[in-house]
Amino acid sequence: MPRAKYALRDGDTGRRLARWQDTDGFFVGTTTAEQWWDQTGDEPPEQLEIKLDGLSPEPDLHLPSFRDEEDDSFALGDILVDILDTNEAILGTYDLWGATLETDGDGPGTGTLWANVSTPPHASARTVWNHWREHLPNTDGQWTALPPGERDGWVEAAQLHYFHKAGERRTWPMPTNPATLHGEQIADLASFFCAIGEAFGGPGGYFGSNLTALADCLANLDREPGEQLQLRWTAMAVAEEGLARRVETGEGWMRIFDIATGVLEQYNVEVLRG
Repeated sequence: MPRAKYALRDGDTGRRLARWQDTDGFFVGTTTAEQWWDQTGDEPPEQLEIKLDGLSPEPDLHLPSFRDEEDDSFALGDILVDILDTNEAILGTYDLWGATLETDGDGPGTGTLWANVSTPPHASARTVWNHWREHLPNTDGQWTALPPGERDGWVEAAQLHYFHKAGERRTWPMPTNPATLHGEQIADLASFFCAIGEAFGGPGGYFGSNLTALADCLANLDREPGEQLQLRWTAMAVAEEGLARRVETGEGWMRIFDIATGVLEQYNVEVLRG
């Protein structure tokens, strides 16, 4: 039987409920990093209708315990959807809630999962996970193979993979000083987060998916109080052009580039043009 690519776990207990091989209707998000400024925080959740192929309930668990007798569906509540590697180990996890599952039987088959999510998994993350299943990033710049507009999926995968590995730990290791931020391919804000994640965490590294998260990462950097970090930023002019969009802030309209460099300066990072 082919290896599963996805797994379903109970959100309260973490128990694995089922696995499946392919999916449709899950990776449908299109939100970009720049749209963070357009969000109000009051956006309603979205309900996904996710098709599951090669669905197989776990043999030691009983989905019937979740069964709704009226329509023969399974009311699962809060759930976790795991992305699995080729050995079926977890690479990263998505949180969903209010989930209901309908299957075509007790054995391997197909099913439909309805669940709510605050931000749908990005469409381009599917491609990233498919590559990471085979080989996690092991050289710098692999994210540049994705065109601008699809790099948000890389940031999403990097974030979920980091948090899966880190568990409850939320301290980022101090990189070699000075760290190097390669700006040659920074064409948008997602590119910036790909590049700075790599600068602080190596290939496939995560160091924020929006500027508030960037500040949080810097605040939790494992360094002595007052210790300065130097960041050598190559091709800074290219990045400056890619981050030239102006957005409204509490201090008026500012370029994303200036906001980003301001966050770095605020947290005692000296930016050096490389």
